[in-house]
Amino acid sequence: MACLNSSWQRSNRWAGSRPPWCWTALPRRSNWPAGQRPGGKSVPSVRELRVRCRNGIPSDIASFAVSGGAAFPQGTDSTARAHNVFGRHPGLPPSSGWARYHDRWRPHRDDRSHGDGRLSRTLWHVNTKRPHNKLPVPFRWLWAGASVSNLGDGMLLAAGPLLVTTITRDPLAVALALFAQQVPWVLFGLLAGAVVDRVNRRKLMILVNFLRMLVMAALAVVIFSGALGLPVLYGALFLLGTAETFADNASTSLIPALVPSSQLGLANSRLFGTITVSNQLAGPPLGALLFAMSHALPYAGFAVLLTLAVVLYSKVAVPLPAPGSTGPADTSMLLEVREGLGWMRRHFAVRTLAILITSFNITFGATFAMLVLYATGQLGLGDVGYGLLISASAVGGIIGSILFPWLERKFSYASLLRTGLVLETLTHVVLILTHQAWLAMGVLFLFGVHTLVWSSVSSTVRQRAVPERLRGRVNSVYMLGGVGGIAAGALLGGVLGQLFDYRAPFWFGFVGSFIVLLLVWKPMTHIAMAGSTGDEGRPGA
Repeated sequence: MACLNSSWQRSNRWAGSRPPWCWTALPRRSNWPAGQRPGGKSVPSVRELRVRCRNGIPSDIASFAVSGGAAFPQGTDSTARAHNVFGRHPGLPPSSGWARYHDRWRPHRDDRSHGDGRLSRTLWHVNTKRPHNKLPVPFRWLWAGASVSNLGDGMLLAAGPLLVTTITRDPLAVALALFAQQVPWVLFGLLAGAVVDRVNRRKLMILVNFLRMLVMAALAVVIFSGALGLPVLYGALFLLGTAETFADNASTSLIPALVPSSQLGLANSRLFGTITVSNQLAGPPLGALLFAMSHALPYAGFAVLLTLAVVLYSKVAVPLPAPGSTGPADTSMLLEVREGLGWMRRHFAVRTLAILITSFNITFGATFAMLVLYATGQLGLGDVGYGLLISASAVGGIIGSILFPWLERKFSYASLLRTGLVLETLTHVVLILTHQAWLAMGVLFLFGVHTLVWSSVSSTVRQRAVPERLRGRVNSVYMLGGVGGIAAGALLGGVLGQLFDYRAPFWFGFVGSFIVLLLVWKPMTHIAMAGSTGDEGRPGA
């Protein structure tokens, strides 16, 4: 990690040192009076200063104009603008600290005798106190509501297939239940984005979760009465998936309005960590336990959880949008969808990140579809062992949520994104080469850490880069790519497994991920910097 200023890249001062923040000033040509250029004993060519920072780096340090002074001769004038070179938050985090920076004059090689040169300022080290991890109260209400509703989603992951098997043992009928819940993402995903950008997102979350509660309560009554059939079940799951399409988009688009830009990474990691616990660890066992007690009980419990989620979402206080931040609502939905797609097509970082997420979801879906055959065949695991294998990834996600604030302070977003893609690429090949269950569990544990960290970073980059009025539409494209990528990958993995064997999707995942990794390695720094601004302390920035 080094400054973009090539002179400082070659400096020995950087050896073994990785400052958490690095800023480079963009110098302009400065004319120094003859006979007074720096470099002699009386006037040094480099000076080092230390400044106290409380609410970010002082503006006169980040964007400076030097004229005279003890270290520089009279008549000196150089202006420059500091900019963020690593995609981190410009300025300091909410805590205070000390910044050390260098002012350096460098003569032009072709004009050393007349004193022409350039003046540059490099903020090369920032020493801060540990930033606090206290998130704003409105986000904590949103966080609590999402935790409760996702616990119900996790219960449904186990109770849904179990309910279908009480009606029929047909594999196609069981698969159609999952299809009915997922197909609304494909049918209404882009439309949901346009709606989210048109209406009050908080009220939309309350409305759709209330509708989900009604659906679950009605389904519980039908199950209890013994009148449940497959058409009724498929219809209920379809309505539930449709409402979830709008609810998830609205909550994701609402986060940047509740959290300062400097805390978006922390907020996303906490939210994703809670979803991991609810959906993958706590929800499924609880749903199976309630289903064993009574077939209607998990659905009635889900309705109660959704009622609580509606109450929690109603507590979210959303700040008023800035003037001009919302788009006009007098255009058609189709035109608004086209506007969002057009903006993404012109924005290199957001467009590339969407393609990247879709591509890696395809390779992941192909591998995950064959995971049960891999676990029972190559690893020789039974039902319990397969459950532990899946749980290893969920535990890794929880650890990733805990580690994220430390990782965010120590490493740049570009480094975290690159490292995560390398880990995911190697996951495919290490899994297929090993026959040891403990090693496979360790790999999936690291994969879970990577998934949480990578999702938090990519969501933060997207939330900072996308304008307020377009967030719903852009988020809908990402969600469509995520769900559609996994579905397409699972289908492709099944075809490859049938044509060859269960190992083929793993090799496909490795080769495909490696090719994509090579293509995005170089522009990853630019992608990680997307949306970085100097306004870090205000929600909605």
